[in-house]
Amino acid sequence: MATEKIKIRLINSYITSTISLTLVLMLLGFLLLLIFNSKSVTKRTKESITVSVILKNTATEAEILELQKKLDASEYCKSTQYKTKEEAANELTQELGEDFESILEYNPLPASIDFKLYEEYANLDSIANIETKLTKENIITDIFYHKALLNTVNNKLNAITTIISFVGLIFFFIAIFLINNTVRLTLFAKRFIIKTMQLVGATNNFIMKPFLIKSLFHGAISSALAIILLIITIIYLQNNIENITQITSLAITFVLVFLIGITTTLISTYISIIQYINTKIEKLYY
Repeated sequence: MATEKIKIRLINSYITSTISLTLVLMLLGFLLLLIFNSKSVTKRTKESITVSVILKNTATEAEILELQKKLDASEYCKSTQYKTKEEAANELTQELGEDFESILEYNPLPASIDFKLYEEYANLDSIANIETKLTKENIITDIFYHKALLNTVNNKLNAITTIISFVGLIFFFIAIFLINNTVRLTLFAKRFIIKTMQLVGATNNFIMKPFLIKSLFHGAISSALAIILLIITIIYLQNNIENITQITSLAITFVLVFLIGITTTLISTYISIIQYINTKIEKLYY
């Protein structure tokens, strides 16, 4: 009966520690996804900012197409869109809800080429350099972009990314601490077994080997369960929120969760066993 009770306690301890590790790794996985997606959101937001090149009324179709090709071939331009005077008028009419041309009796809006920048060029300094280069083109009269909006977006996004990264780093150390404590508590019940093996002449490697192997499986199972729970949660969220994750960030997150789960449990197990081996037997009771 006593042996069965010990086995039941050990099984319950193993299940509890597995659940604890799984939940910690799952939360860590969510935080990693949040960090990766914050960078993705930052990139999409910066690359959605539009710069408008206002063209002269005398510009020919050939000159406009040549300028558009130059922009498409440039290192800073992600995409371009040529907007004629008529298209600009139609857009403004839809926004205003009335035909302003019938009032003015002419179309004052110029043709333009709208282009979007790559993330690394979506800042005031880079756009200022681009503006300097483009003003040398004869068919361009003006270059328009929301300077205040661009500056606000960059400052806010940088602040948010910094905060999320800082919180992520703190939580990472908290997760490592929790995993380490969970492993130590699991091994605490086996401290006398470890000491007994040492007293009968077993070497340190012989003592550690079965515990490290079990720890490896323990970490792998907890990591796998955490990944499965992450996948289930992401599938549910994906059905309600579009573009919540990308394949690359998911793959990196799953690999990191798996590696962190295995590595942390192995290191914690190794440190705990060494500690119990080096502890005098009378101090194991405290």
